[in-house]
Amino acid sequence: MTGASEAQWKAVAMLLQTLIADAPDMRDLPSWTLARCFSVLRETPASRPEWVVVARFNGRPVGLTIGHALGQEIYSYFTGVLPDWRSMHVGLALKLRLIAAAQMSGITTMRTTNLDANTAALRLNASIGFRRVPGSLELRKALSAVDFATSAKPQ
Repeated sequence: MTGASEAQWKAVAMLLQTLIADAPDMRDLPSWTLARCFSVLRETPASRPEWVVVARFNGRPVGLTIGHALGQEIYSYFTGVLPDWRSMHVGLALKLRLIAAAQMSGITTMRTTNLDANTAALRLNASIGFRRVPGSLELRKALSAVDFATSAKPQ
């Protein structure tokens, strides 16, 4: 997205908002605002315009991948493709372009994370040489007023 216009950034932010809502990692979580999408794409210190790679068809964005700086490495933050374009290797092409852009910046290591249930992402990442590294587990809990009232009572 280096040199992209404001209209192009907005179209990509809207695509990210759509893709995030459909991502297995984000199911049952609140929808992202456009402001949050813009933040991820270009306003956080880790973002770089050359690491936002967009697939287009007739000028319309149909997929994207986002890389963020992680020290001397790149973190593959997100890759997504609209449903009509899945199974056409668009995600693979995006990820390979991101790898090439990172290498042009002198980066030698890329990280990513996936849910075990996201088999498409796991297959894609394995096909280009990512390997599983054990050692982290994410835990989530939906918070409610009942939880707070229960925990606030003296024992």
